[in-house]
Amino acid sequence: MIGFTANFAEGKIDVDVNEIEDACWFHVDDIPKLPGKKSISRALIDHFIDKHESCD
Repeated sequence: MIGFTANFAEGKIDVDVNEIEDACWFHVDDIPKLPGKKSISRALIDHFIDKHESCD
């Protein structure tokens, strides 16, 4: 598994159901229950929060 970040201007998420079950956008203040600390998804979420928490 790999993880990456990218810039996205706007639009709808087009989910490839063969690759992922669901995808959603969340405001940094409304992120739901987080995955475990040792997961790629958590590392990406933590990176996003660290990058955006001082933008208020």
